Amino acid sequence: MIKHYSIVALAFLLSACTTAPQQGDTVLETRVLESNTITTSAAVIDIDYEERSVTIENQNRIVVLYVTPEVTRFDDIKVGDFVTTEYTETVAVHVQTQDGETRIQTSGDLDKAKESVDAMEQVQVVSDILAIDTTLGNVTLKQPHGGELTLPVEYPENLHNVSVGDQVVMTYTKAVIISIDNQSQEMPVTR
Repeated sequence: MIKHYSIVALAFLLSACTTAPQQGDTVLETRVLESNTITTSAAVIDIDYEERSVTIENQNRIVVLYVTPEVTRFDDIKVGDFVTTEYTETVAVHVQTQDGETRIQTSGDLDKAKESVDAMEQVQVVSDILAIDTTLGNVTLKQPHGGELTLPVEYPENLHNVSVGDQVVMTYTKAVIISIDNQSQEMPVTR
């Protein structure tokens, strides 16, 4: 009987140890604050293969796109094809335990699109929580470039879940997807 309790106590202690927050663990899950997507379609009205440019037209608006050498399907584009562009911007935020210095990190390949011409870029800003005011519903953050910033919190009921020293991580994402459709009988090219 005592052996049984010892095993249960040991299991409880081990589970308590593994649930202690580790460096960089998420304290408050990611919440998307804003997201916007714009989708447009345009007809290819001219191509300069030597200069690697494509001229497209949408609603009497003409735009010249210069295509980088990394886009491997450039030679497949023909006058009369339709280009669909989907551009998305998103801002998300989460809170994590301390995992290092405040910082700004950039990642992505928005300028190196390949194959289907899709790419994304992210900028992450990591700020330390210096103070929490539950009465006013705001936090004071140490910014990556120095200085402090006090901001109101959208959901003040979550302030009891965070601590001074935790980090707020704001992620700004830009993404673009460009697809090329062969000429359609239904969408005539207008010049």
